Amino acid sequence: MVVTLVVVFFGFHGAFLIPAVWLYVPEIATKQEIRWSQVVNWFACAFSVTIFIIIGSTYGYASIFLIFGTITMICFIFNAIFMI
Repeated sequence: MVVTLVVVFFGFHGAFLIPAVWLYVPEIATKQEIRWSQVVNWFACAFSVTIFIIIGSTYGYASIFLIFGTITMICFIFNAIFMI
């Protein structure tokens, strides 16, 4: 189950989230939007690392990948509806 969720996470992240952001931010966004994009990116990364440590020490690593796999599926559905 954990390996499947990791593979799904990397597959969906590489196929949908990364190309959309890499194309949109430098080509279409204004300077103000690029600044906010960087700030949100840094805070999201810091939040995910902090949550990973807290959930891992409390509930174990299987629940981490279940939560992040669920978030990935939600992001996939959002991107499939609104971005593609």
